[in-house]
Amino acid sequence: MEAPFDIVVYDKDMNFMGFVTDPIYCNFVPSWHNQGYGSFMVDSNNPHSAALQAKGARVSIDYKGKHLMSGPIRSYQGDLLKNTAVTYQILDDSRMLVNTLLFVNPANPLEADSLSALAQAWRPEGGSSPVGTVTGQHPYFLWPNGSPATGGLSVDTTEAAIKWAIQTNLIDRLDRPITIAPDLGRGGNPIDILPALRFVPLNEVMTPLLKFSKLGITFKQHRMSNTITVDVVEPGVWATKLTPESGIVKSGTYSVGTPDITRPILGGPGETSSRVFSGIEGPGNLTDREADYNDVIEVFRDATGATLTWPASLTDEYRVAKYYGQRAEPADVQKLADYFAAEQVRGLAAGPPTSGLLLKLAETATFHFGGPDGVQLGDYITVRANEQDFSEQVTGAQIVFTRNGGLEVTPLTGERKDDPEEEFAVAIANVARALRNISTSK
Repeated sequence: MEAPFDIVVYDKDMNFMGFVTDPIYCNFVPSWHNQGYGSFMVDSNNPHSAALQAKGARVSIDYKGKHLMSGPIRSYQGDLLKNTAVTYQILDDSRMLVNTLLFVNPANPLEADSLSALAQAWRPEGGSSPVGTVTGQHPYFLWPNGSPATGGLSVDTTEAAIKWAIQTNLIDRLDRPITIAPDLGRGGNPIDILPALRFVPLNEVMTPLLKFSKLGITFKQHRMSNTITVDVVEPGVWATKLTPESGIVKSGTYSVGTPDITRPILGGPGETSSRVFSGIEGPGNLTDREADYNDVIEVFRDATGATLTWPASLTDEYRVAKYYGQRAEPADVQKLADYFAAEQVRGLAAGPPTSGLLLKLAETATFHFGGPDGVQLGDYITVRANEQDFSEQVTGAQIVFTRNGGLEVTPLTGERKDDPEEEFAVAIANVARALRNISTSK
């Protein structure tokens, strides 16, 4: 059987090197929000072996005539004693989000070369500070606000926020071969969830924005292109309901969970008895979740990302964080209140009610993954079973081809909510993130 893929090889500078034909085996796993990956096996005497094994070699892959993924070859292996085959592993170009840090001030160097240099900090519009001090400097990545300092740009949509972070760090700072598609103003206004971050991987910057907006991010080196086009994409809806009787739903389970958080309790700046706290307090059902479930679940959340601006005349002994509301200027007090409000939103987003639909789907004449007319990554599907409708998002697919066995495609939906291995992996990732946040917040 002929492979349904067009695998194009490029060198490290994205110059076209040739097409890989007649692969022995292919396994590609594109993903909606996570990093896609794949592998393919070719005969060791393939005419493009030298190009595939060169440093920085890349491939782009089309499936059924539509872009599937592109990225660098990260490893390859074969048998020294047999002239048989070589297997190549690739990672999707979205890996750039994992491998790039969000600099506080991407236009500035890491080190200050004078007492007046900001280095990795910002001075708010119109602000000033004595030479050699950090008074009034902002220590976190500064999102555009429409001021002249940001070229008049204003982040009033999620798409703009995503593309601004990528533009300033991947293009302006690192000069990566990326072209950002025009901003179409999608995703709603993220003002309440824009994170205060510094030196974290860009994929962590994107997580709250993507959850809020339901958008996806695509990195695509289209065939014969020498640039990677970055864009956001809105999920679609597969109109036809799927049923076990149709032969499409081969197996599946569903799960529903109640929320893990109904009230975030925020621990703000300050230490021990001087620390400022904020949150929802008091008896009764005070949030929508508490009204829905008649339950109260308090979770403590670190919220030390705010910068406290004290009146210059106030001596250190009176700069007590918990009294900030009584001693700071009203405008500065409001900034802290806005920060806490945004942290409340992010805190609730961390423990929402859950629902999951895990399916094994079979392709039929009327349902398939990819191509111009198939279900796409991010699309929402609805399954009708047991006289109930269950909806879930297509979060990935596993596309396996063998020269002798043909093609097998499995669209993947949802995320496991009760898988111990998945929960353990998430816990490890959360610990690593927390340790990194401690080190970068100093």
